[in-house]
Amino acid sequence: MHTTREPVDRGMVVPSPLGWQSISAGRRRPWRWVLGLVAVLVITYAVLNTITVPYYGLLPGDAVPVNGKGGAVTVGSVHAGSGDIFLTDVLLQPRITVWDRLTDFMHHEDDIVPTVDVTGGATTSQYDQANTEAMADSQENARVAALRRLGYTVTNDGAAVVAVAPGTPAASQLRDGDVITEADGTPVSAASDITTVITSLKPGDDVHLDVRRQAGARTTTVALTVRTR
Repeated sequence: MHTTREPVDRGMVVPSPLGWQSISAGRRRPWRWVLGLVAVLVITYAVLNTITVPYYGLLPGDAVPVNGKGGAVTVGSVHAGSGDIFLTDVLLQPRITVWDRLTDFMHHEDDIVPTVDVTGGATTSQYDQANTEAMADSQENARVAALRRLGYTVTNDGAAVVAVAPGTPAASQLRDGDVITEADGTPVSAASDITTVITSLKPGDDVHLDVRRQAGARTTTVALTVRTR
């Protein structure tokens, strides 16, 4: 039996990594690394700007003059001195993200505080309701102050109790719907009258309240305490 070795055509063999010929390396393309880095940064920003944290943002508004010809208040000549009266508001931003928290140092005029420092632990609906009631009280107090400044006598309607914090000394003495007509002998026509009396006292003092209730008038004593959290 005869075996014949066929010649191999080397020209038809494709060079491979196992051959003797070296494979030239491709050129590096740095723009691919740049695009990859940009993509990572964009995704990171999107994620950090989506996750919210329990903080509120306090942003100052513009200072608007309220006195003089262009303002709503005119200071009479009986007041010595000079200057302007400005009104500014503070914008409360309820949505704060992780990105806002990390970049807070870049915004010197803004401030980010924990939510509990603003709401006192109340829910969003409770906090909104409290703000609505506070606005109504401030409008009522402004009307009372203006009438008294003009020399009118404001009738003693009293200040209504809208809520009593549980666990406080007042919780056992007052209830929603009570009307406080007198505080330590001072007639109460608005909530600001009670504030004036309480600010002159200190924690531990007793304040005597005359209360009008549907079941009849009553007098009660409430000890002042300091709320902590």
